[in-house]
Amino acid sequence: MDRKKRPGWIRANSFDIEESHAQLLELNRKIQRLESENKSLQDELNACKNKNTREPSLETTLTVDMSNDVFGRFSHPEYAIQDENMSLNGLKILNVSKFNTVKRQYRKITINDFSKDLTPFAIESEIDDYNNSLPTNEELRIYADKLDHYIQITKSCVRVEIGLQNVGTAIANSASLVIQFPDSVEVYNNNIIDLLEPEAPEKGNNPIELAAKRKKYQSSNMLYNNPNILNGLTEKLNLVNPLLYAIEDIEDCLINSNIVEINCDKLIHSYISCKNDVYLVGRKPGKYKIKCSLMCEEYEKPVVKYIDFEVVE
Repeated sequence: MDRKKRPGWIRANSFDIEESHAQLLELNRKIQRLESENKSLQDELNACKNKNTREPSLETTLTVDMSNDVFGRFSHPEYAIQDENMSLNGLKILNVSKFNTVKRQYRKITINDFSKDLTPFAIESEIDDYNNSLPTNEELRIYADKLDHYIQITKSCVRVEIGLQNVGTAIANSASLVIQFPDSVEVYNNNIIDLLEPEAPEKGNNPIELAAKRKKYQSSNMLYNNPNILNGLTEKLNLVNPLLYAIEDIEDCLINSNIVEINCDKLIHSYISCKNDVYLVGRKPGKYKIKCSLMCEEYEKPVVKYIDFEVVE
């Protein structure tokens, strides 16, 4: 013990028992005071939590707008599948096939197609020129498909109202809804009125109509006896095709590729923010789901919900 110090006993005369006892009592009082403060703070926190139970709760509504749109010709609720609350559950497809009709409009003409009273006024070269100007079967198919699509859009689109509703008990700040429709559904806004009928393929002057024009002037014998006048008349009587409008790019009318977004700065509880003048057209039959992403400042992350949706022929 003298050569190398080791732990050992403390001499009783060098330890202050009263001072150590006082320190222990003081530490015990501090522990009790801190436990009391901690319990008080915990009770206050629980009271605040119970008091702040009010919070927003966002929902999506998708209903058929039965009112007439401002254009009076782009709302067809009969093609909507809806329940008793007018909630939209699906769409019906308008089946259109104009190919055979288009083919008849572009059929070749022979001398046998002229009536007896027009046969004397027929010119063989005009018949050949007309037949040679006719578009190919593939060109007619492309045109007919565009025409079918145009008719489906304008004759079967359904005007809907998309709502962002707060069914909670507190205001939702910076509320937003992003609703994504399936690819089987085309979405349009008011630009649907700018859609124009596809331009029909060009073709030459109809020889039957030219013959009818010549007959109209048969009272003038000089007209038909002078080949120079007759040739000049042929040029003047060339019929002008009726004005046809070119269809605009369909994608210009899509709302961000079938995605509709609604934003609301403050959405009071029990209130709803709506986006109407949205038009839907069914394209491909099947059962799908509409994805709805709801978000506000009070949410930690977006709430994603799905709506069952069906497209039928």
